[in-house]
Amino acid sequence: MSGHQYAILEDTVYFWFASNDTSGSGGDGATPLFDVREAGAAAGAIPLLSGTPTLLSHANYPAGCHEIAVAATAANGFADNDVFAVFCTLLVDAQNPSGFVGSCSLKPCPSNIREYLSTDVTGELLTSEDVGLVHESTIGTVTSQTEYILDVAFSLNTLWVGNTVTIHDESTGEMFTTWIASAVASTNTIVVAAAPPFTVTAATPDKVRIKENQHPRYAINQYAPSTVTGLDAALATIRGYFRILFRSDAGVTTDQSTEITDINADDGAGAGDFDHTLNSVEALTTVPAAIKVTTDKLVFTVANQVDANIQSINDANVVGDGTAGSLWRDV
Repeated sequence: MSGHQYAILEDTVYFWFASNDTSGSGGDGATPLFDVREAGAAAGAIPLLSGTPTLLSHANYPAGCHEIAVAATAANGFADNDVFAVFCTLLVDAQNPSGFVGSCSLKPCPSNIREYLSTDVTGELLTSEDVGLVHESTIGTVTSQTEYILDVAFSLNTLWVGNTVTIHDESTGEMFTTWIASAVASTNTIVVAAAPPFTVTAATPDKVRIKENQHPRYAINQYAPSTVTGLDAALATIRGYFRILFRSDAGVTTDQSTEITDINADDGAGAGDFDHTLNSVEALTTVPAAIKVTTDKLVFTVANQVDANIQSINDANVVGDGTAGSLWRDV
């Protein structure tokens, strides 16, 4: 007899049995048959599937070894979560013995979690879909493909805005992730930022799972530099300080009076005396210009020697030009 097996719909499940003659020796027999019974069906119900076992013919197998292939398909009448049993018979030594071959469940194989945890386990175990979960509900009403009324009540309104939400198509297994645009606790209504690529329905019903984390795209949109509160004011202040640094005109005195006061503020070690009309880059460039006006008047008849017109020495006026007959002398 084959043991109990687990499979899923559309699988082919295999069972095995061996037949013996009346003396106890292996015998191939004749006209082998198998019947598949759905667990819980009426006693008079026809077998879910019937067929002919395959006799294993290789010389290494002893006589009477048979294999049964059960195509557990929807076309053959099987469904998810079905449990079925397989019986067999064949003619051997003018006898038709009956045999029970094995059974199968069309659902996931259960694990003995208690054996690992050494304690009783009740309720549904956590799955990857439940990590960070704050609210889960089936959809009771689809107002639009982005607005749903949930079956499970909640008490929050704005706190979930931006949170990641997963919409699960229960009929196909598809999932779509977006974020909560708004939530109204009084009507158990949520609005999501984008419609899924599949049609959301309350007939199945589809399910939503709201997570504790914000959706990355929402976070980027919310905190993009162009929308950060106070950034424009901060940039204006920085621009003001640069204007004070470079400009010396009266407009800066008026427009950046707050920043000028802040520059000269006494933080405990004394006040400053910065004056942008004198100390800014623009103001400092006027000094060399004024000097140049004067130095441009110097004459160099001989290289590196300044031409000079001496009018006085030690505050005494002099006359003459140093040539013969016109010696320098005081007046």
